[in-house]
Amino acid sequence: MAKAQTEIVAPTTKSLHGRLKDIVNAEIARLPELLEQLEPKERVKTILALLPYTTPKMETVATDYGEPCSFGWD
Repeated sequence: MAKAQTEIVAPTTKSLHGRLKDIVNAEIARLPELLEQLEPKERVKTILALLPYTTPKMETVATDYGEPCSFGWD
């Protein structure tokens, strides 16, 4: 009797993306509960580590950036 062969179906990028999105959303939903379980010092460290993913990075801009070189008051 021959063994039945099962067809292996490779997941599509779309299905993987959807599954990963579901996993990440579930973890984000649990984040407040997980943060509450941490000691205050660890909670602050974790929140600071997550900040770059949620807030834009600030850049230093020179005060004369984009300004004309001379105002012509002479």
